[in-house]
Amino acid sequence: MKTAAKKDGEHYILNGTKAMITDASIGDYALVFAKTDDNPVGSMDIVSLLLNSRTTLE
Repeated sequence: MKTAAKKDGEHYILNGTKAMITDASIGDYALVFAKTDDNPVGSMDIVSLLLNSRTTLE
């Protein structure tokens, strides 16, 4: 898993790429899994994020 999520306040900033999402052109949401390093021990956790694909944030 290469997609990373970094917590920024109440939100996550995603960094990574996705090659293909089935039916992305007709779906309203996308479920994304990403690794995060929120644990101070140094272990990696995985988060799941539900994204509204009809909203673009810049």
